[in-house]
Amino acid sequence: MNNKNIKEKRIAIIGAGITGLNLAWKLSEYGFDVEIFEKKDYVGGVGTSVTIDGYSFEYGPHMFHTVFDDILNDFKELMKNENYSITMLDREIKYNGKYYKYPLKIINVLKGLGFFTSVRCGLSFFYSLLKRKLKLTKDISAEDWFINNFGKVGYEIYFKDYTYKVWGVHPKNLSPIFPVSRIPGINIRKILKDIFFKVKSTKFTDDFGESIYCPDMKFIYYPYNGMRVI
Repeated sequence: MNNKNIKEKRIAIIGAGITGLNLAWKLSEYGFDVEIFEKKDYVGGVGTSVTIDGYSFEYGPHMFHTVFDDILNDFKELMKNENYSITMLDREIKYNGKYYKYPLKIINVLKGLGFFTSVRCGLSFFYSLLKRKLKLTKDISAEDWFINNFGKVGYEIYFKDYTYKVWGVHPKNLSPIFPVSRIPGINIRKILKDIFFKVKSTKFTDDFGESIYCPDMKFIYYPYNGMRVI
């Protein structure tokens, strides 16, 4: 980059949420003159904390996690003088009266769904896998990504309603980048290897597999004094 051209450029950012603040931080490191406009009387957007009757509450996100190492390193740099907790994710999701481990576990899912539904999910998944291999699919939306990676049956049974419930937006209206950064894909090679070589393996797992996009999916971070500290 030409430093002379950079100094002549001014950038306005609308919104002092986490994204706006982070963008301003990074641009300023490159020498840009940045100005942020925020209509609220506080910064952080939905990623801040509020105090009510002496108690701190999270307005939006109540934990921090990322799938990118550079963002995690930035977080640790910001928090180097702050106390924060590191917790391994241990979550369960209730579906049709039964609980499922999350991230999803193969054995747990098969037992919960039953034989016939599991077969339908399996056939649907391998059909989608074949279409991916033949390059007959396109990820235009998050809905496409779910169907192409988990099969239409799995999408209809679980991912469609779960995504809408958590984020309030139908998957067809979300970018395909959205699930990529949050949901581990199915590593079919790893699954088959674990199944057929289970006896020889000392590290058998029934995980669906970790996506190459999810290096830090298993851990969450939380500043002791709330998300506003970030």
